[in-house]
Amino acid sequence: MLVWLAKKAIEYYWKTRPENQRKICIYRITCSRHVYNEFENNGCIAGIRAYFYRMKSCNHGYKLSLKKDIVVIKDCNGNLILENDINPLIVKEFKN
Repeated sequence: MLVWLAKKAIEYYWKTRPENQRKICIYRITCSRHVYNEFENNGCIAGIRAYFYRMKSCNHGYKLSLKKDIVVIKDCNGNLILENDINPLIVKEFKN
């Protein structure tokens, strides 16, 4: 029941908040899509963990850098996000 409710809440967010009005996610797979997939594929606990992890790492400070021609983000938790997992819009803007 909780998984269904969480998925409906995310679907509601997608329907009521046009993509161009959403905050740009640092990840290639957006936070809402990732959390939705975790709820759907791995259940309630995984979905909740994904939600809190993404909200903590995505909404707080992060630092972009270039290492050997690869864009890297260091999130506020010290985790590195490599270019393949970073939103292509951020990569493109950083390289320009």
